[in-house]
Amino acid sequence: MINVEEYDETLVAKFKSEFSRLVNILGNGVTIEHVGSTAVPNVGGKNIVDILIGVKSLSEMKKVCETLTNSGYFFSEKSATNEYRFLASREEETRAGDFHIHLSIKGCQRYKDFILLRNFLRADKNEANKYFAYKRACQVKSSGSRKRYKYMKAKYVDALILKAREYYEDQST
Repeated sequence: MINVEEYDETLVAKFKSEFSRLVNILGNGVTIEHVGSTAVPNVGGKNIVDILIGVKSLSEMKKVCETLTNSGYFFSEKSATNEYRFLASREEETRAGDFHIHLSIKGCQRYKDFILLRNFLRADKNEANKYFAYKRACQVKSSGSRKRYKYMKAKYVDALILKAREYYEDQST
């Protein structure tokens, strides 16, 4: 069941705490970023803290994934590619206050898109507000079904990423 909630600023502190834990586990050789709705002020959501971890290579990604799994995170093999791994703080369906780890090779498109979308929504409050409103509408239209919610939201996010790319291309010209 999906529950889209108001922004919860305490999740920023939760990220900072997990950031410290991850640095202790992984060392300073990786990049750790707060991404997703909890990284954008006033954008509510499922209130799951999304963390992007950037590594330099596939072999490093495999090592970091194993370290995270040994530290209590649960790896989802179905999402694995040569550039990306997904892990969660619980094996069953995650809920508010849990962590999602997006482990990716720095420089690949997926990694760039996580950062791009976060920065775009932080920079454009109007787009951030529209995104939150859309997520609320998706919750209603999906009747709380996680699968339907994710499908509807993914199309919107893809369009937002394209808009963000255009925005930053225009900024650089």
